[in-house]
Amino acid sequence: QAHALDLRQRAADDPLEIAVETGGAHKHAFELLFLANENEQVQLVSLPGAWQDSITGEESSEVLLGPVDVRVLRIDF
Repeated sequence: QAHALDLRQRAADDPLEIAVETGGAHKHAFELLFLANENEQVQLVSLPGAWQDSITGEESSEVLLGPVDVRVLRIDF
């Protein structure tokens, strides 16, 4: 559990930035944002800017986390 806590703290302090090849000479950069709710209650988390749900395509600046839930958000640049 200590490893997971360290990862969440690092993500909160400095979200991980990753660049990956998408073919040819082009690079596509994105950021992974780790969110964790350790409470037994639903939490509404405000995000720094809008993000798009990859399943619904809906844009939002908030995400709803269920009780004891973890989410990884990918933010494209």
